[in-house]
Amino acid sequence: MAACVAGMLYTAAKMAISHRRGDDTNVSQLGWVFAACVLIGSASAIVGALIG
Repeated sequence: MAACVAGMLYTAAKMAISHRRGDDTNVSQLGWVFAACVLIGSASAIVGALIG
């Protein structure tokens, strides 16, 4: 869970710096981080369903 929070903070910080510089911000990066968090959060349930 800590890795998910750190990943979101890192991506948000990169987006904020990019926006401040006037570069194009890529919101899809944040979507990938959220998708990874959902997958990590449900990993035990997925493994339990496959094994049991």
